[in-house]
Amino acid sequence: MGTFGFNNRSLVVFVLVALSFRQYSQVSGLLLSKVRVTLINQLESEQSLTLHCRSKDDDLGRHVIPFMHAYEWKFYVNFWGTTLFWCNFWWRDADGTLIDGSFKIYEYERDEDICFNMCVWGIHENGLLLYHKFVDKWEKLYRWPMPEKRRRRKRIP
Repeated sequence: MGTFGFNNRSLVVFVLVALSFRQYSQVSGLLLSKVRVTLINQLESEQSLTLHCRSKDDDLGRHVIPFMHAYEWKFYVNFWGTTLFWCNFWWRDADGTLIDGSFKIYEYERDEDICFNMCVWGIHENGLLLYHKFVDKWEKLYRWPMPEKRRRRKRIP
């Protein structure tokens, strides 16, 4: 059989088949399941929402989302199921106070069973809500961190 045995051939065939199924979108990754993430600005004060989303491999840039508009992107979950996207958000409340926070927006282990391939987030003044596709229900997963201005008011006597 020479130096190229059966086990090596099987490995080469497996790699070639796997590579033939490899597809890319705007965001890199091996084809397992294509996911769409949608972030909807539902701030009750009708303020614009600024966001900047990224993963370990992809920086989606900064975007300003007007009230009741959305930002959306698509990607493939990586082969290992470790795909993670997080976003920084910021906006100003009615008093002009900067509200900002950084949150995990797509985490394969959490979101596989919640939203599968279509994750929709509602961004509200009281927090971030994720739509549970299979039970037709919104769940608040995150609250905004306390603004810096309010933290400074607390003084120790």
